[in-house]
Amino acid sequence: MPGEWRSLVQRARFGTVRSRVQIPPLRLERLNFFRVFWWVLFLSYAGLIFWLSDSPLPPGVPFIELPGADRLYHFFEYGLLSFLGLQAFLPTTRRQLLGVLMLCWLYGLSDEIHQAWVPGRSTDGLDWLMDGLGVFTVGWLWGYWRRL
Repeated sequence: MPGEWRSLVQRARFGTVRSRVQIPPLRLERLNFFRVFWWVLFLSYAGLIFWLSDSPLPPGVPFIELPGADRLYHFFEYGLLSFLGLQAFLPTTRRQLLGVLMLCWLYGLSDEIHQAWVPGRSTDGLDWLMDGLGVFTVGWLWGYWRRL
């Protein structure tokens, strides 16, 4: 009996047995290198933001002290995060686009809350608003470019 099953399985494997149910062959899809690349960049950049916000600025670090420079840093920092997130998720509808942008903006909120417990750092609502402005500006440009 086991020999009969073995020969039946072998014949089915090589296509000599016909059945009424057609099962498509199992294909292992190739992993898209660029998709993985964007995910690695997105997650690495989110980790870098967390690491930088977790450490207080030591004295003597060159920091541009222009009025509003901190707000510009937040704008471009989270604009880049949203671009990497959009490239990683590749939303196909406006609703998905908004979901990715909200995720990036909420990450900015968690970063601001996290900074409340870091010595030498402070939480500022205007920083979070600039995070959102950067996120949604890049999201609007990306959606316009992708015609969503």
